[in-house]
Amino acid sequence: MSHVALIQAFLPLLEKTSGSIVNVGSIAGIVGTGCRTSYSASKFAMTGFTRALRYELQNLSVVMVYPGYIRTNLSKNALIGE
Repeated sequence: MSHVALIQAFLPLLEKTSGSIVNVGSIAGIVGTGCRTSYSASKFAMTGFTRALRYELQNLSVVMVYPGYIRTNLSKNALIGE
């Protein structure tokens, strides 16, 4: 929900001037991945939020970027339950 709160806070300023909203997602927001159901669901929600926001704010650039996979201990620990 931090993305939503941050956009709500800055939206009045962005609408008066100009700017872009760039949300960072995950490939899990396009294709669900096994053993990461909650993570995938939250990323799908962010993708939907960004797409809907793009239609509402036609005077601003609203985009979602999907960086490639990054191997971290966080992703490994999510699979083994630590």
